[in-house]
Formats: sequence, structure tokens, C-alpha cells
Amino acid sequence: MQYPHLFEAEPKLNIGRDKEVVMKDPFINDILKVGGKKKNEKISIQELKDLEKASKSNYKNSLTDFLKSKGYDTEKELSSDDPKEPNATWGEFWNYETKQHEEKTKQYREQEAASKNGQPIVPQIVLDFYAENNKAEDLQAFLASTPGGESIDRISYLFEYTEQILTNEDNKSLRFRISGVVDVTLNKQEQEKWLDDAIKYLKIFADVEDVNSIYTSEILKQNSLLGVMFMLKAAGLGRGEVVMSYIIKDTAVSGGGESFELKVGGIKYEIKEYVVSGDCNQNIEKCATKSELGAIRLGTGGKVTRFEFWENIQESIRVAKKIARKHKKDLEEIVGDYFYKVWMKVIDDENQDGIATGVNGGELPKGKMMTLKMFYVLAHAFSEEKSDGDAEQYTTAILKGPNAKPETVLIEPITVDELNPGKTLEVKSSEDLTEMMTDLRAIPYIRDPENLTKDLDNAPVQYFEHEGLDAFIVFRRSGVFIAHAEDFKVSTISQAAMTLIEKKLAEDKEDKDLAKRSYEAWKKSIEDAKKDNPEAYKEILKMTKVEDFIMGELEKDVIVATKKKAEQKDRERDRERERRKNMTEEEKELERQKDRDRRAKMTPEEKEKQRKREKERRDAKKKTSKNESFYPSLFNNINERNILIGGKGDNTNPKDVNQRELKLGRKVEAEHSKNPKIRKEIALDHLTEDPEYYTKLDDAGLVDENLNTKKIFRRPLNDKYVVK
Repeated sequence: MQYPHLFEAEPKLNIGRDKEVVMKDPFINDILKVGGKKKNEKISIQELKDLEKASKSNYKNSLTDFLKSKGYDTEKELSSDDPKEPNATWGEFWNYETKQHEEKTKQYREQEAASKNGQPIVPQIVLDFYAENNKAEDLQAFLASTPGGESIDRISYLFEYTEQILTNEDNKSLRFRISGVVDVTLNKQEQEKWLDDAIKYLKIFADVEDVNSIYTSEILKQNSLLGVMFMLKAAGLGRGEVVMSYIIKDTAVSGGGESFELKVGGIKYEIKEYVVSGDCNQNIEKCATKSELGAIRLGTGGKVTRFEFWENIQESIRVAKKIARKHKKDLEEIVGDYFYKVWMKVIDDENQDGIATGVNGGELPKGKMMTLKMFYVLAHAFSEEKSDGDAEQYTTAILKGPNAKPETVLIEPITVDELNPGKTLEVKSSEDLTEMMTDLRAIPYIRDPENLTKDLDNAPVQYFEHEGLDAFIVFRRSGVFIAHAEDFKVSTISQAAMTLIEKKLAEDKEDKDLAKRSYEAWKKSIEDAKKDNPEAYKEILKMTKVEDFIMGELEKDVIVATKKKAEQKDRERDRERERRKNMTEEEKELERQKDRDRRAKMTPEEKEKQRKREKERRDAKKKTSKNESFYPSLFNNINERNILIGGKGDNTNPKDVNQRELKLGRKVEAEHSKNPKIRKEIALDHLTEDPEYYTKLDDAGLVDENLNTKKIFRRPLNDKYVVK
């Protein structure tokens, strides 16, 4: 605690009347109120009377002795009907006290100087304790590394508590409490360990990763010195910073004025603590059960508006809205039913689950991010199919004149090599799809959907560079980790800022990126087919629909999710069976009776609700559904009659199509799914659009030779596909 000079105290204090402000006398360790007295201000008889009523004997005796040295009889004057005013000032009293308590005055001056230099105050007995154990130099290094502000009081309290332990001759339990931060009570044995640890762990490690050797045994312990240090936090001081500065050599805590929080040997770290949750009541051992996979939220430096990928996403939505307004009546016919549904989801800014709604509010959770990626994949495939070739071409021209407003017009595609003097540019109708293609392909994530993943992977690197950081120190339940920029990936966008997750913690979720898997499978299929038949690239694009790959990958996820759900139910059933097996008959009857009592107390409304819940559970068992918590609602549920809802063949009767075509279709679509129902539905979607889809695919050489299609078709001379 920083002690004020008597004559420099705040003028708002009033002796004997102010009940809120209490200050400690640095000499006699008694509580007093100094009344804001100035150095040359006279001591009044009224103040002596107030002091008499206050019953502060030590302080009163000190003041009485001082006045006696000045020839003033306090007791006599206070009992007199006409008392004389003391002929003394508060400044003279201060000087008198410093002479009477020279040793304490010296200590106070040292503490006051330390406080002014931004260092915590350490009682002399604690300084002596560290010196006796040859740790005085390490202690000074720790004190010099601490930040200023509120953190000084928090760390000073640590040493004040250590002083209480050193002077605890009665062996009583001692409580260390900072409201909302930490609350522990130590018995005598724990106090002795506190003192041992204070010496043992001070500046013991040279490297951050060495901390793991004592992390769970000492730091994540409730009634321990290092556990208390870990929990300490203040304005500009986060959890974990104090303990790391105490146990690691050559460290400095920056406080709130720097982008980094801890410097170790010149390396700048930002500390991220994901151990303590808000409902643990300051008990670190209970807090240590928090989720291991919590994403790391970034500060102001992680605002998405600083990153180019966010600007590209916003531009994507703006362009998608523009195209939707222009082609409002025929957009679904142009892009297809499936892509249209995704498109509408992306530009939706009215409903809570709309992508535009989330982007406008700075929120892009995993489900919405996946939908957005799906939009880019579908838009890329659409633009590839509708584009005018592989070469880089110009499709728009800007007209400028001295007195005319610049106009942008669509032109027939032209390459840079064709731009010669005298070349005629043919202006096209604005109704042509070229304008749509131009707008879509202007977006980098539609030109190449993998660009979004690349930009998201590069965002942590940009953040580290902007903040001047070398690495994160991440406190998790399982240990302390050093993580560099390349170790992270963007998890979500929340509150207009990025959240990061360590890649190694997210590895098990990598295969859930449906858009990425679908795009890679589609792209590989296109590239393989293009190698075999380069001249038929456009035909390949028209026949190889990315939607088929999406549905195929989705069906795989359904199988995996269903299997996991079944395994979970089996485990729960086994646990319940084992529990009941170990129950006595009396316990079973008691459980049955409790259930009967509970049902008897239920109101008719509660019984009806329970019947509905039980019916819903029974109905749910009859259905196979995907993990809706991950996949957004743009994908329809799966049912038994029509597994993939939303295709063009939903209403097509299998008997109405060429059965040989359907047979070949089921074989061809085996590359997307092992489920015969899925393969049949994909084939029906294609045959509804083109009754000879698979014969044309076979004729173009795009069907796997191993399928032996000659057993199904023969091709006569008149180019008509007929069935044997």
C-alpha cells in the first residue's frame, strides 16, 4: 500500500467525520484519517477533541508526545473551559515522527520510491526472507519486470500475504482474497509450502516450454503460490502473466500499452488463457475442466475490416445481390435449382440465418462460412461452363469522351493479341450472360475457390506481423503451448473479429469442409477427363456437375454421422445396462417409485408435453438425418422415400426413363456414392434433364472403361442411340 504524507493527503478527508476513507500510518501501523492537512497548517484544538473521541490510542499518544515536546499540555487544555490552541503545524509533527521512527521511515521511503518507479511494495521482512535464501537479485529482477497501474497493488498484496505467513506465530489459517479474482485459505502446512515455492520456483526456467514440467502439479492447483499467481489479473494484466514472469528468467510484462504481453529474452509473446471459465468461483482446479478446443479471440488487431478477405466477401455479396436484382425472374432457370437456393441464402439480409445478415453484423460462424464456400464453388463451376474459353479475354470496354459520362459496354470476347489498330469491337446486348460472367469472375474467390482458404490461412500471419508478435503462449487444460502464426487457422468470425484455432486441434474437423472436398473431387474429375480428351473440355464441363459431387460427399457425411450416433447410443445403452445390473432390488424399486411420484405430480399440460417429446424421439429413430448443427439448412433433410430432395428428378418415375440408360447411370454414379438409392437418384436427375445423358457421356469417352458399357449399348451408323 502506498502511504501518503500527512500534509499531502487529499483535502476531502475530514477527521472524525469521514467514514469512507481510511489510511495507514507508516510508522505505528495504526489506522488514521489525516484530514487533508497541509505542511504549514496549524494543529487546532478541535482536531484534538475529535481525535479524543476517535479512540485511536497509538496515534493520539504520538501526537500528545509531539505537542508535549513543544510545551503544550494536551490533557490540561482539553479539560479547560478556555483551552489554548497548540502552537504547532502538521509539518512539524511529520518531522518529529520521522526522527522517532528512523528505521521505519527509511523503509517507507524505499517503498515509496519503488512505488513511484512502478514496482510493487515488498515488506522488509519479506525482502530479508529472499535475501537469506540467496534470491534477492532474482526478486529484484521480477519486481523490475512488472507493469504499473492496478497490477502493482495486486502483486504487492502477494508479498503482504507472504509477510502474514512469516509472522504467523499462532499457526492459524490465513485467507488470501481479491474479489472476483482469487479466494484461497491456507492452513499451516500450505503456508509452509507457499514459502518453499516462493524460493524454489523464482526464476527457475530459461524456456517457456519448461513450464509444462510443473503446470498441472503446481500452477493448476488451488492452494498454491503459483496457482494464486496464475489467477491474478488486473487492468492491463491478464491471467498467466505474473506467474510466467516469476518463474522464467529474463522476462518483462508489458501491461496494456503494448501489443505484446510478455517478453522473454527479446521474444515477444501474447498470452492467451483458456483454462478459467466464468462460473468456476475462482477455483482453478474446477476451472481446469474447461473445453480444450476453445477458439482464440483476437483483440482490436484482429478486426476483420483490416483484412482483404473480408472486403472480398462483402464485394461477393454485393455482386450477388446486383445479379439477383437484374435476373430476378429467370435467375433460377439460368443457374439451376440447387445453385439458386445457395445464392438466395448468401444474399439474404432479412433472416437471422442469412449469410448477408451475418456479414453485416460481423458474424460468420462455421455453418455460414461453409455455405459461402459452397457458393464460390458453385459459381466457379457455373462460370467455367458458361465462359467463352480458356484464354484470358476482355469482355467489357469503357467508353470515354470530353463531354460525356464514361460508359461500360459489353463486347465480344477478345484477347490481348487481337488488340491491333483498326480492330473492330463488337458491342453485345446487355441481356447476354457475358455481363454476369464478368461480374462473377471479377471476384477472386469465384475465379478460384481455393483463394479464400489461402487468404484465411494467411490472415494469422498478417495479424502477427501487424502486432509485432513472435508467438502466442496458449494456456489450455492439457498444457502450455507456444504457437506461431503458421500454427493457426481462422476458426470463425465473431463480433467483427477473427477467432483462431491451432491447426493440430482442428485436424479432426478438416474432413467436415464439404465445399473443399466437393470442389477438389470435381476439379480432379474435370482435369482427368481433360487430359484424355482436351477437345471436349466444354462438353466435359456440361456433363460433370459439381452438384453431383456435393451430394456424394454429403451422403458420405450422413453415413459417418449416423454411424457415430449409433455408436454413441450403444455406449449409453451399455452404461445404463451396467448401472442397472449393479443395482440392488431395493434401489430399483426406489427408482421406480420416484418415477411414479414424479408422474403423479405432473399437470395434464406437462403430461401432454412429455407424450409429444416421446413421440418425437420415436419418430426421430425412424429417420436418417445429417448433422444439422454443422451443415446449414440450405441442404434439405434426408428421408426414406426420396434421399436427396431438391434435384430435377424428384418427381420423375424411374419407369418413365430408358431402363438401359438408368442402369448405366447407376454404374457411372458409383464414383459418388456406395448407396444404390443415392446413385439412382443422381442418375434420375441427369436423365430428367437429358434422356440420353449417359450414352452421350460414354460416346465422349468420359465413362470409366472398367464399367464395360458395350454390354449395355451398341452404336449404329445413323448416330441414333438404341437399346439392344
